[in-house]
Amino acid sequence: MKNFLTWEQTLFKDSEIFDSGYVPEQFLYRETQMKSIGYAIAPGMKGRQTQNIVCIGPPGTGKTTSIKKIIDQVEQVSPSNLILAYINCRYTQTHYSVLAEIYKKMTGIEPPTSGIALKKLYEKIAQTLVTRNKSMFVILDDADFLVSRKIFHDIVNNFLRLHEEYPLSVGLSTVHSTQCPLLDDGLTSVFIPTIIKFPSYSWDEIFDILNRRVKIGLYPNVMKNEIMEKITDYAVSKGDIRFGIDLLKRSVINAEKRSSTIAELSDVDIALIEASNERMKSLW
Repeated sequence: MKNFLTWEQTLFKDSEIFDSGYVPEQFLYRETQMKSIGYAIAPGMKGRQTQNIVCIGPPGTGKTTSIKKIIDQVEQVSPSNLILAYINCRYTQTHYSVLAEIYKKMTGIEPPTSGIALKKLYEKIAQTLVTRNKSMFVILDDADFLVSRKIFHDIVNNFLRLHEEYPLSVGLSTVHSTQCPLLDDGLTSVFIPTIIKFPSYSWDEIFDILNRRVKIGLYPNVMKNEIMEKITDYAVSKGDIRFGIDLLKRSVINAEKRSSTIAELSDVDIALIEASNERMKSLW
């Protein structure tokens, strides 16, 4: 490859490798956590009661990807016995919208946006499980958003008490980036979760993960080692590997804007400013 790009060329072999929703085929350094998640869900594949779990750790420590990897594995093995309802509470923040999303995942039908009482929607979910002879495991990712809106306790309590009225099995996983919320006495009687901790990645782990993305997603020699080390430093300082992945992508895009085949430190510096500006916009 020459030292400059023509207008139709790109440095990306696959830009999706650097997207926030990308789930890598080989997911490293979270084997223990994924085994614990799989162990909690496994009984539901045979129609038995799953274990309730809480996944907790700082942002960008692999919680969501670990959950999604296990979901993919379970659905490939047992697509018929267990319904896995994954809800991203960052975007689904009301009591009704959480129930509506779960019902839609179960039936493929989206309930009306209004006019149905919460109790009626819980009944529809429960009756669907009983009629289809299925168990369900609900994953509330970014559940901190439900805690802040003071609906977390009600949702967890209502789901875990459905078995008192219906012959069904429902398990629950909540995913938090802060700390596990304080539970009132009524909830602790039904929600006794296994805590699965996700510590921050080490410098070496982040460097290795980023380097693997580069090898898959970029053409050779686009990223020099010193650039990789600098981006790793920034990711470690933020404690968030997603920041490093985003910085990688932005730096390469900036190199392309210069029509260069190699990312330079100046591209990283501009990427840092861009990421900072975008974060500021998101706070408004």
